[in-house]
Amino acid sequence: MNYNYIPKIQELLERPLKDLTCMTDDVELQGEFLEIPMRVNRTREVIEAVVCPTKKSDIQLVISTQQGCNVRCWFCDMGDLNSNIQGNNLTPNEMLEELTIALQQGMSQGYDFDLDSLKITFAKGGEPLMNPNLLEILEIIKVRLGVKIKISTTFPACNLSRHIFDGLLDFAEDYPNTIQPQISLLSTDENRRREITSINPISFSELRKKAEGWHCRVKNARKFLLSFTLDVNTPCVPEAINTILPPEYFAVRLRRWIPTINGKQYGLKRPILSKIRDLENRFRDYGYMIIPGESTATEVENGLTAGYNHRRMPDSDY
Repeated sequence: MNYNYIPKIQELLERPLKDLTCMTDDVELQGEFLEIPMRVNRTREVIEAVVCPTKKSDIQLVISTQQGCNVRCWFCDMGDLNSNIQGNNLTPNEMLEELTIALQQGMSQGYDFDLDSLKITFAKGGEPLMNPNLLEILEIIKVRLGVKIKISTTFPACNLSRHIFDGLLDFAEDYPNTIQPQISLLSTDENRRREITSINPISFSELRKKAEGWHCRVKNARKFLLSFTLDVNTPCVPEAINTILPPEYFAVRLRRWIPTINGKQYGLKRPILSKIRDLENRFRDYGYMIIPGESTATEVENGLTAGYNHRRMPDSDY
């Protein structure tokens, strides 16, 4: 496809790469998901990005912000990987090169990119609010593309993540497109949330204040999306959060845990789909907007979670 009629995309497609190397022979098209491993030249570590369509006809470029992840959620396949990498945070140019490679590889597979349907999601590897370079790459995206953005975070309870979120709020006030905060809430039980992560997430009450401030300052603000990755024993009941995290500011997405090596070590078990549907209806009864989130058969069969490409790379340092 000729992208000359979209100069901003064409410019990215033609950028020379110096900080990342696409592991071209290992790029895989899994159903509609294009999994793209890349090597960080300065560390020789593997990171990953994915190109995937959404139910709203958007095409997401999902990229990593770190090499490894210090949050180490139980359910995630990065939870038992080495996260003490020298220079763990990806630089602004490394993240920009992720976008370049994702566009190049997506184009080669026939994905039809345009600025109206393109969305950049920071979710694949690492914790975005723990990388001080996040705000700089957002400024670059604003100048170069101006497309929709989603930030997926557990929102660790530390000064760094709070500072970066405050900067994100300042950025969102003037951004010409939508920015979707997605919070991996993990559970409606605060003790369980602290148990299954190595860095405590912020409290429900603090999260409520962040959402109120977002809706006060950001024009046409999106609701914070509360994302749950559920195993059979995850406490998840709307009655526990509907007053402190009300549907006025929050939407809900429920996903069944995809079996991962790390999760199995903690004894996690995948719930039946009917349990998820029952929970969705209970949240609807409390007025929450439900965002579809069930994993596809391709995701389950191939374990398409963060860490997927690390597991596949026999020469990776992991």
